[in-house]
Amino acid sequence: MAKRFRERFGFPVTQALGIIEVGLPVANLEAAESKPEALGRPLPDYEIWLRSEDGAAIEAPSSPERTGEILIRGPGLLDAYLDPWTPADEILEEGAFCTGDQGWFDADGDLYLAGRRANRISMAGMKFFSEEVEAVIDAHPAVRESRVRARAHAHLGEIPVAEIVPTDPDAPPERRALTAHCRERLPTYKIPREFRVVDALPHTSSGKLQRSMPA
Repeated sequence: MAKRFRERFGFPVTQALGIIEVGLPVANLEAAESKPEALGRPLPDYEIWLRSEDGAAIEAPSSPERTGEILIRGPGLLDAYLDPWTPADEILEEGAFCTGDQGWFDADGDLYLAGRRANRISMAGMKFFSEEVEAVIDAHPAVRESRVRARAHAHLGEIPVAEIVPTDPDAPPERRALTAHCRERLPTYKIPREFRVVDALPHTSSGKLQRSMPA
């Protein structure tokens, strides 16, 4: 998509990370052309690091296989939440905002977003994100939209399952075709064990995919 945008309009897509509670702490001002998928580097005065499951800082560079929660400290962070009223000192941890997003840094210091911590699936100890699998499924020409979530499994902990909205409701893709499509692009453990065709998927008022409904 970034390549097509560049060809049509003559300038690259430039990503950034904007958070209501924080402002704009990251922007891809250095490598938008060569790394359009990167969020970019921390802007001046912002300190950004990754936190592991045990609370320790993850040393950069990291990788898509070694992500951590993105923490941000810097000027302009929120003073409080209005409703219910919650002052910043009850929200921030040592002056840092915990985003709930998982990310990783490359060797150049560019930050990448892996997915929301709440959307993480752990299968037999292997962790990955719903968004990564959804991006692959959505690239299938017969799929208009998908939602991938975890389902509890007695032996594996969790397994990925997918709901899909077909491009043509009268000719939904077969499970075999979707599995083959995923197998060409994903490791085996990330391939959904079930594909369920639905008429539509719920969205929030802001247009984001809603994930809180029961499977």
